[in-house]
Formats: sequence, structure tokens, C-alpha cells
Amino acid sequence: MLEDVSLADVIRIISRVAEVELTADPKILEGKRATLNAMDQPWKQVLESALTPNGLTLIQKGPGKYEVVKLKPGK
Repeated sequence: MLEDVSLADVIRIISRVAEVELTADPKILEGKRATLNAMDQPWKQVLESALTPNGLTLIQKGPGKYEVVKLKPGK
């Protein structure tokens, strides 16, 4: 379990472990934190569980390439 870690660190860790390219504008990550319990869960599910409460989501840009972006209002 990771408790109260910066979202930027979460993204770096998942990118390394899952061997995917994850990018995000540092401005949208500023001050955002997350607590994760990643036991036996797919990396996308773990990452989305950290992103969604922070008003962010993940979009695929190509094979093995993803970008973290702000959720659109109403989502």
C-alpha cells in the first residue's frame, strides 16, 4: 500500500513497473496526492483509482503510450 504519495510519484512508479510511457503536464499534478492499494490489480485500474478522485483521467495516445489529462466537466 502507498499512502499519501504525490500523484507525480504514483505515475512514475506505475510507468516503470508496467513498462509503459505515461506523460502529464506537471501543472495538473501540482499538489495532488493519492493512497493506493495495488494488490493483484491491473495497472490501469490502480492508476485510474488515483486519478479520478483528483479530477484526472488517462487517455491512450498509441501502443504503450498514455497521457494523464483533466476530466471534462460532467464526467
